[in-house]
Amino acid sequence: IIPNAVGVDIGCGVCAVRSSIDEWDEQRLKSALALIRSRIPLGFEHHRQPQSRDLMPDQRSGTVCGREYTNALTQLGTLGGGNHFIELQKDAEHHLWVMVHSGSRNVGKQVAEHYNRAAGAFTRSHDRNVPPQWELDYLPADSEEGSNYIDEMNWCVGFAFANRQLMVSRIEEVLS
Repeated sequence: IIPNAVGVDIGCGVCAVRSSIDEWDEQRLKSALALIRSRIPLGFEHHRQPQSRDLMPDQRSGTVCGREYTNALTQLGTLGGGNHFIELQKDAEHHLWVMVHSGSRNVGKQVAEHYNRAAGAFTRSHDRNVPPQWELDYLPADSEEGSNYIDEMNWCVGFAFANRQLMVSRIEEVLS
């Protein structure tokens, strides 16, 4: 398994939800966007208080995700930066849609970096045929490190899904 091929934003994805709103004006939309911005931290910003554990995947211990769990609680329901976005869109029937594109935030980055370093060490000690500039260091999937990476990657996918769920829920509250 090649951690670098998965990348740092494990579980990055898009969620789109059709609202029941079919009539809205520009001022209402601007007000909604301002409220959304006040409830969903962007970029490197996090919530000041931990969010509910109810949406979180099961807590892990002794792993990167276990080490980052407390931080992840403040990142739950936050957008991040880069190409991540929240959009309000109108379909052909004038229904308002909410679209959120986000991922696993810093916990995914920490997992990716940890296992990419482990893959680099493994590849350098076992396989001289993979040039470092290709950035294709790997871990055998059936090794302890490979298995741990798969487990943590799956945890990050669950976290990324929960992150989008919470943002959509907060946006729905604003729109209601």
